[in-house]
Amino acid sequence: MKNTFVFRMNDSLHNGLSYDWKGQEIPVNFLDDVYGDKNIYSTPQDLLQWSRGLREGILFTKETLEAAFTPYSHEKPGIKNYGLGWRMNVYEDGTKTTFHNGWWHGNNAVFIHLIQPNATIIVLGNRFTRNIYKAYKLAGIFIPSLRKVLAEPDHEGHGAP
Repeated sequence: MKNTFVFRMNDSLHNGLSYDWKGQEIPVNFLDDVYGDKNIYSTPQDLLQWSRGLREGILFTKETLEAAFTPYSHEKPGIKNYGLGWRMNVYEDGTKTTFHNGWWHGNNAVFIHLIQPNATIIVLGNRFTRNIYKAYKLAGIFIPSLRKVLAEPDHEGHGAP
């Protein structure tokens, strides 16, 4: 992963400015010193390497990944859930999709890590728009049983912020 980095305040001298959906500059603020849930920037190629590293057991043991992809939150009825750092939808037929989105300073991302079948969907945007979360509907290409539910106009499987 040669093109992934954690933004640091001194990087602001070398990186381009960020803009909101109206074209207004987004200034650097105190939350730019928070790392992990924001300020990690990557490319589709590097994120695909990350996904492959998860699948091939290079980064974590099988047991750790199973724990991470287990739904724990159950905070409200429905398909939406949260594991250890992963959002997921668990459908009535037992089908599960795992994903996480990113958003910061006008950039947003969709990273869908489908365990079965072995597929990854990555979409990055440099101008915030909720339309990017429509990428979730692509899961129906890989999981035919989801095509109908994902096609419903009120389906909120994207987990958008």
